[in-house]
Amino acid sequence: MRGRSRILVGWALGSMLLAGGIPATRGQDKAAKVEPERYVGIIMIMGAKGSGMVRVKLTLERTSTDDERKAYRDALKSKGSDGLADAMEKVTVGYVQFDQNLRYPLAYAIKVPTEKGTMIRVATNRPMSFTEQMRAFVSKDYRIGVAEFNLPKDGAGEGFIIGAAKVDITEKGQLEVTTLPENTGPQKITQIEREPGKSK
Repeated sequence: MRGRSRILVGWALGSMLLAGGIPATRGQDKAAKVEPERYVGIIMIMGAKGSGMVRVKLTLERTSTDDERKAYRDALKSKGSDGLADAMEKVTVGYVQFDQNLRYPLAYAIKVPTEKGTMIRVATNRPMSFTEQMRAFVSKDYRIGVAEFNLPKDGAGEGFIIGAAKVDITEKGQLEVTTLPENTGPQKITQIEREPGKSK
């Protein structure tokens, strides 16, 4: 459809939902409570309405369990994007907040080591609106929001965020992420840093 952006991805939802893609780490099969981790960064909004910079804050309370990941994969395969969003409804693993606005609950999170440092991927079943113009846009068909934070061993990290999307599986088994003009696809996150933990 005109104006829409379709992205075939293996780097985000594809690996985390379809094939698993990420080896389970110790404790990932249980919803263990840990001290929340907090990360901050700057979204560089380009090509979308309300272009500019927005501060983003990620609060990670835990990572998703293997059972939760399997439930999401099964829901997506059997019922599509709406099924995935519905399956996420009762799960909260953390929150994401833009500037001083209300925070969005996250229903999915993984944290894995990489050659350069650490990667965190998160998803929510609520469209993430991080500009005034995007908040005016509502669509019940675009319920999934995703973000990826890549943190090097030293210095600030980078990542991306897709505020509102619809996900489907193509005939070839690829994951297709569709966004609308008000979103325009992935927006870059820069200057990602972990906030110091509270001293006891």
